[in-house]
Amino acid sequence: MPNCPKCGADIDHLDYSAYELVRYEFWAGRKGRYIRHYHADVDGTTIDYDCPACGANLFHSHDDALKFLKGQ
Repeated sequence: MPNCPKCGADIDHLDYSAYELVRYEFWAGRKGRYIRHYHADVDGTTIDYDCPACGANLFHSHDDALKFLKGQ
Protein backbone atom coordinates (compact mmCIF):
# COMPACT_ATOMS: atom_id res chain seq x y z
CA MET A 1 0.00 0.00 0.00
CA PRO A 2 1.48 3.40 -0.93
CA ASN A 3 2.07 6.18 1.56
CA CYS A 4 1.16 9.82 1.05
CA PRO A 5 4.38 11.77 0.46
CA LYS A 6 2.90 14.74 2.38
CA CYS A 7 1.45 13.19 5.55
CA GLY A 8 2.79 9.62 5.45
CA ALA A 9 -0.64 7.96 5.74
CA ASP A 10 -1.20 4.54 4.17
CA ILE A 11 -3.68 5.10 1.34
CA ASP A 12 -5.48 2.63 -0.91
CA HIS A 13 -7.20 5.22 -3.13
CA LEU A 14 -7.06 8.87 -4.13
CA ASP A 15 -9.86 11.43 -4.17
CA TYR A 16 -10.58 12.64 -7.72
CA SER A 17 -12.07 16.00 -8.57
CA ALA A 18 -12.55 17.88 -11.84
CA TYR A 19 -14.71 20.58 -13.32
CA GLU A 20 -17.08 18.87 -15.71
CA LEU A 21 -19.64 20.10 -18.17
CA VAL A 22 -22.81 18.04 -18.06
CA ARG A 23 -25.72 18.94 -20.35
CA TYR A 24 -29.34 18.54 -19.31
CA GLU A 25 -32.66 18.87 -21.04
CA PHE A 26 -35.02 21.17 -19.12
CA TRP A 27 -38.72 20.35 -19.49
CA ALA A 28 -41.53 22.61 -18.27
CA GLY A 29 -43.95 20.08 -16.80
CA ARG A 30 -45.71 20.95 -13.55
CA LYS A 31 -42.63 22.11 -11.64
CA GLY A 32 -40.04 21.78 -14.38
CA ARG A 33 -37.62 18.92 -14.50
CA TYR A 34 -34.09 18.24 -15.65
CA ILE A 35 -33.10 15.15 -17.61
CA ARG A 36 -29.42 14.39 -17.92
CA HIS A 37 -28.62 14.59 -21.58
CA TYR A 38 -24.94 13.73 -21.77
CA HIS A 39 -21.55 14.28 -20.23
CA ALA A 40 -19.97 16.87 -22.48
CA ASP A 41 -16.43 17.58 -21.33
CA VAL A 42 -13.87 17.64 -18.54
CA ASP A 43 -11.70 20.70 -18.17
CA GLY A 44 -8.30 18.99 -18.24
CA THR A 45 -6.62 21.84 -16.41
CA THR A 46 -8.60 21.22 -13.23
CA ILE A 47 -8.16 17.49 -12.64
CA ASP A 48 -6.83 16.71 -9.17
CA TYR A 49 -5.95 13.46 -7.41
CA ASP A 50 -5.74 14.15 -3.68
CA CYS A 51 -4.72 12.23 -0.57
CA PRO A 52 -7.90 11.08 1.21
CA ALA A 53 -6.21 11.48 4.61
CA CYS A 54 -4.76 15.01 4.46
CA GLY A 55 -6.30 16.41 1.25
CA ALA A 56 -2.94 17.29 -0.31
CA ASN A 57 -2.96 17.46 -4.09
CA LEU A 58 -0.63 14.72 -5.32
CA PHE A 59 -1.29 14.39 -9.05
CA HIS A 60 -2.99 15.98 -12.04
CA SER A 61 -2.51 13.01 -14.36
CA HIS A 62 -4.54 9.79 -14.49
CA ASP A 63 -1.43 7.82 -15.48
CA ASP A 64 0.68 9.22 -12.62
CA ALA A 65 -2.08 8.56 -10.08
CA LEU A 66 -2.53 4.98 -11.29
CA LYS A 67 1.22 4.27 -11.18
CA PHE A 68 1.37 5.63 -7.64
CA LEU A 69 -1.50 3.42 -6.45
CA LYS A 70 0.11 0.39 -8.09
CA GLY A 71 3.40 1.17 -6.34
CA GLN A 72 5.33 1.83 -9.54
